Amino acid sequence: MCYPDEHVKKQAIKEATTFYPLLISRKFSPISDIMQVVHLCRYIQSNKPDIIHTHSPKAGLVGMLAGWVMRIKCRIHTVAGLPLVEKQGIYKYILISVERLVYACSHVVVFNSPRQAQYVIENGWISPKKVKIIGKGSSNGIDLSYFQKTQAIQTEVNKLRNELAIQKDDLILSFVGRIALPKGIEELVNAFLLLENEYNNLNLILVGSADNVDPISHEIWNIINTNSRIHWLGYKEDVRPYFQITDIFVFPSYREGFPQIIMQAAAMECPIIATDINGANEIIENGKNGLLISPKSTTEIVAAVKKLIEEPDLRNTFSRQSRNAMINGFDQEKFWQGLDDLYKETLNR
Repeated sequence: MCYPDEHVKKQAIKEATTFYPLLISRKFSPISDIMQVVHLCRYIQSNKPDIIHTHSPKAGLVGMLAGWVMRIKCRIHTVAGLPLVEKQGIYKYILISVERLVYACSHVVVFNSPRQAQYVIENGWISPKKVKIIGKGSSNGIDLSYFQKTQAIQTEVNKLRNELAIQKDDLILSFVGRIALPKGIEELVNAFLLLENEYNNLNLILVGSADNVDPISHEIWNIINTNSRIHWLGYKEDVRPYFQITDIFVFPSYREGFPQIIMQAAAMECPIIATDINGANEIIENGKNGLLISPKSTTEIVAAVKKLIEEPDLRNTFSRQSRNAMINGFDQEKFWQGLDDLYKETLNR
């Protein structure tokens, strides 16, 4: 149940499940949200589910309120990120109040990041008794049989190099995710402009849809669209070729829950540069399987990329250790078993 789009419909068909549209907007829209709560209550009354499990702040508000009103036996909410961390003033206070309401209506709140859970507990927004972390964290683990390098993907990589006119000896930086201001895209593009002056074989690949809620500036879009060595490829359903083509993966986000993209890049053996924020710093151990830098720092992106360009042996070490970290802590099958156990435990209790 979520906002309808073609990607969701395709996924529902692929997973042989039922898709039920809820018109939940990411924007602050109290009247619309109340209508969706009523809509969901009617669905619950007709279908009588035993478990309701919500993801994202807005879905949590609508789903947990409806679940509490209708007395659903098992109400679980997953916190995959805290957008309120970046906010200020009265708006931040409202978001905190909403978050606390969601937790109050839940039986269990699953945090995909241990540090994020600690932050919420320390601020007194939730009782520690309600907090749960599955395995080492994440929202869904990582499918290691799907996210791995293969010869078939390499064939796609070779085609991609030809299409983008990228030479065999060129180095490729990449980013996968929403093209949005909080993802650090502006700093990444500005860093690339400085780096390409020193390394004339450098390319930057950006994979992801343009975000209209937190857009990047027109100036940065102009650079992306006019620089022949920056390749914005839009949304891609299968991102594996873009990881396999990568020499250095850069993820300079301002805030995250437990970033699935970093897990995917690590499983695909990418050397990773990420910001030292909750979630990312629980996947990347600085100097062991990647480099951590400060958020909103063009200078640190430049320094980290230069280090990995100049030290190919370190890149190779990070590649190996990234995959090993996923195998040892984030296997999806183990995560699913943990979630199944949580459902049964909560229902029984």
